[in-house]
Amino acid sequence: MSYDNTAKVDELFVQWDKPNSPGCAIAIIQNGQMIYQHGYGMANLEYNIPLIPILYEGAYNRENKLDKLK
Repeated sequence: MSYDNTAKVDELFVQWDKPNSPGCAIAIIQNGQMIYQHGYGMANLEYNIPLIPILYEGAYNRENKLDKLK
């Protein structure tokens, strides 16, 4: 994955990237390829588990193909 504007994306999510905030996972898709993924905040506040994104290109591509078939 290669994306030159990671600092700009991180800046957008800075208010949620804290140990007391519910999390968010993002992926940036360009030309059908995932070029960036990142998790912000926590997956579980009670157990202090940080959010680690596990986003798969296959899931995006499958959904994208289904939309094209409609």
